[in-house]
Amino acid sequence: MILKNTNKYIGTSIEQEWLFNLGTDPAEMRNLVEKNSDLAAALQAELAEYFSHLSLAHPVSIHEMDEESREKLKALGYVE
Repeated sequence: MILKNTNKYIGTSIEQEWLFNLGTDPAEMRNLVEKNSDLAAALQAELAEYFSHLSLAHPVSIHEMDEESREKLKALGYVE
């Protein structure tokens, strides 16, 4: 999600996206992605740029975790 001026853009990894003008639609009822596709694309690019700088390139493998963390994830049903 990115907020810029009165605009709020939300994009997901499953190719869904929303764009709202919080100034005229504070309840986020009207998705403006199709109507304002240029703005949506610009905000999506800005969001992608932000995420590209995060250190998500090397996620931790379950095999690299300590036993306590692995057991906690197992208890929560995230790993077997």
